[in-house]
Amino acid sequence: MSSLNMPSRQSVIRIALALAGLGFLLQIIHASLQVGLFEQGPLIMELIWGRVTLVDLYLGFFVALILLWFLEPRRLYVVVFGLIFLFMGNWLLCWYLAWRWPHLRFQSSRS
Repeated sequence: MSSLNMPSRQSVIRIALALAGLGFLLQIIHASLQVGLFEQGPLIMELIWGRVTLVDLYLGFFVALILLWFLEPRRLYVVVFGLIFLFMGNWLLCWYLAWRWPHLRFQSSRS
């Protein structure tokens, strides 16, 4: 049998992140075409699970920023993209990770 050229684990992770980001973005576009955020935003805050979801969302941004601080060698990227993520959301975080994955500083489990 001939051996298949399987993509590297790094390539699979990058593709998965890019696809997840695209999926998030398409969901945002779909929701925006249905109804505006400013129309339903106040309704979200009236619901307990709406508030929990927003807290979870921003906690996730905070955790992502902490991870970027330790993994991203370029401090300017941490500051600039960190601010952008807060306004643009997780779809952009996924794309950023797909783009920067090979350049992030991961510590080896062997060390």
